[in-house]
Amino acid sequence: MGQAFWNVPHPRNPSFTGREAEIAGLRERLARKRKTALAQAISGLGGIGKTQTAVEYAYRYRDEYKAVLWLNAESPLSLKTGCGDIARQMPLPHDEKDLDQAAAAVKYWLGTHQDWLLILDNAEDPTVLEPFLPNDHEGHILITSRAHDFQHLGILDPVELGELPIEDATAFLLRRCGREGAHEAERGAARELAGELDGLPLALEQAAAYIVATRATFQRYLESYRKGGLARLEAHRPALGRYPKSVATTWAANFAAVQADSEAAADVLRLSAFLAPDAIPFELLTRGVSQLGPALEAALSRAEGDPLVINDVLQALDRFSLVRIDGERDTFGIHRMVQEVFKDAMDDAPRRLWAERAVRAVDQAFPDVEYANWLLCDRLLPHAIAVARWIERDRMVFPAAGRLSNQTAYYLRDRAQYTVAEPLCKQAMEIRRTALGERHPDYADSLNNLAVLYYAMGRHAEAEPLFKQAMEICRTALGEQHPSYASSLNNLAGLYQTMGRHADAEPLYKQAMEIRRTALGERHPNYADSLNNLAVLYHAMGRQAEAEELRKKAMAIHRRPEGNGLQPGQ
Repeated sequence: MGQAFWNVPHPRNPSFTGREAEIAGLRERLARKRKTALAQAISGLGGIGKTQTAVEYAYRYRDEYKAVLWLNAESPLSLKTGCGDIARQMPLPHDEKDLDQAAAAVKYWLGTHQDWLLILDNAEDPTVLEPFLPNDHEGHILITSRAHDFQHLGILDPVELGELPIEDATAFLLRRCGREGAHEAERGAARELAGELDGLPLALEQAAAYIVATRATFQRYLESYRKGGLARLEAHRPALGRYPKSVATTWAANFAAVQADSEAAADVLRLSAFLAPDAIPFELLTRGVSQLGPALEAALSRAEGDPLVINDVLQALDRFSLVRIDGERDTFGIHRMVQEVFKDAMDDAPRRLWAERAVRAVDQAFPDVEYANWLLCDRLLPHAIAVARWIERDRMVFPAAGRLSNQTAYYLRDRAQYTVAEPLCKQAMEIRRTALGERHPDYADSLNNLAVLYYAMGRHAEAEPLFKQAMEICRTALGEQHPSYASSLNNLAGLYQTMGRHADAEPLYKQAMEIRRTALGERHPNYADSLNNLAVLYHAMGRQAEAEELRKKAMAIHRRPEGNGLQPGQ
């Protein structure tokens, strides 16, 4: 079919990579019913490649249309100006000094012709589009926007662009830099860089533009980016794709709009910059709300009575695709590059403030570690691990930081993730040592928890001195009749039992049992634990009659599973 009109302002990107499923989906939806007024939208974060995908669609299917019209839809004025250009180029009858007349002329042409494609690019507010669209037409309309709600235009299923998959992002870098034949190490570095930039096309283009301009290797750029972060990325602007802004500035206007609309939503974005990027649970906001500052506390004060309050707060961010809401799982996510940009934009004082607020909120949301709470612990775990890095970086030593590190390590130990738990155990121990001193019972708890972890890992020689140190602190700080001292005795005895040192274990078990009997009473579950632990030891020593008698007493109090009875602190 002959091309009557074409005004796409962008050349085809020779390095365009991926998006095959999205483009095929757009074509299938638009071509489904030729005689029905059809429109589709490409939605997503700024810099995710919406315009480039629309450009590729236009070039790929240009022969299917008699005319392809492109309008900048950023504002009513830009739409009218674009209509004026189209009316002049076609040409259409109108007064060249009257943009409203030009817009009406283009709208009339669309309503009286068929087999055309109209691309409305960068529609920040899709509600402004309706006056420019014909009510009845036989063409296709394609909208690109950071928004995702196009209900008023009859679009219920926009194509939402996400990050490029790692394979496509790597292929883009290799193709864009002309290094598709690179050796294995360089290809590996390109893949790592694609991962570091989290598949954001704008960030990939900026990195590639620098690499091409300076002839740097992927390996050297990757090393520099890991040290310099956003500053390294911003060293070169994008060259291909006609991106108007860099990564550092592409979301600035959106954030300003969010802040003007809702300070609470802006604070969610600030908070999210310090968390893990994916699956941030709503419970983190509701349970940790008192630690998140006055704006969020006021906005979420009704969250317990109204389950949609969080959705209301997030709407301002979702409108610009700054977050991704998963309503089925009650979570939201944020792109890693958005996190980097907003952290980088903060001065030192607000950065420290929001890092600390993130720690305090996750700590307040993190429940006691018991089986009934495992699901919530698991939802919060990635964010507890993320803020642990800020605890380390900013040397936070307040009690909430120590508790969170301790609880996270405790949960990881329960789930047999020992190597991840170990540095958190040590972090909690160091915070409590610094904040509380080496004679405080909470410091003893941290020593005990690290010892329990080493015990579980089979590192018995490392566990023993920690158990002894914790026991001595409890004895001095709490006294020899305190249940916590009994627990310390019990734990050291359990270690000796596992090591086969039965003679060393027996007096410790007996002493712990007597303290519990006196302090807690003979009907307390912890006293039953002591009876049972001693029974297990006697069984291992071949003293079956004594073991049987103790086991019966323990069962009469409370049936407990057999084991060594090591007890981590909280």
